[in-house]
Amino acid sequence: MIAAAGTAPVIVNLKKDEKSPDVIIKKNTMEYSVEVKRPQSLSHVGNMVSKAARQLTLRQEDGRLRKRFHGGALVVDLTDCLPADMTMTLGAGPPVLDALREAHTSLSKRIHERIYSESSRRILENRRHVFAAVSFVRLSWWDLSDRSQLNCITQRLKVTYLTEGGRKTLRYHRAHWLAGLICNGIREVGVEPLGSGELRFDS
Repeated sequence: MIAAAGTAPVIVNLKKDEKSPDVIIKKNTMEYSVEVKRPQSLSHVGNMVSKAARQLTLRQEDGRLRKRFHGGALVVDLTDCLPADMTMTLGAGPPVLDALREAHTSLSKRIHERIYSESSRRILENRRHVFAAVSFVRLSWWDLSDRSQLNCITQRLKVTYLTEGGRKTLRYHRAHWLAGLICNGIREVGVEPLGSGELRFDS
């Protein structure tokens, strides 16, 4: 996904304690971490976000912080959290995505609430290194009026977390860059050759 967006990722050798991010991205002299999750449900969303936030930093074997990235991004595939009848559907004509968008937004909000406090309008203190949260869901749609092709759709949602006051600092620009890079990567890997045509994962 990252490579498809035009940026060479650095793969991290995952430790047994799972305290490292999945991927590191370099931009100029700074590094950014990316952690990917694919939960089957959000019954333990708090634990998932807490674990991901820890993984977006690197630590020594003794548990001490060795290196703090300029920022990181959490990417969550929420497909398995959707009802099964929503991810594989049949119907005549183009797919109707209103219900999917509503369900996706609701799930994404639960993740957002574990990163940002709406009451205080601040990023939670132990989440300040999270620059962006990107979620996506995948849907397969058979058009009964044209059964020759399966329509595969990927819907993306992104949230960028900026400094208070929305000042256009380096964090502001890099948060938008990081979220955009991931979304572009998701789009780019959603095209597969299929005979004389292609399957495109649209959003």
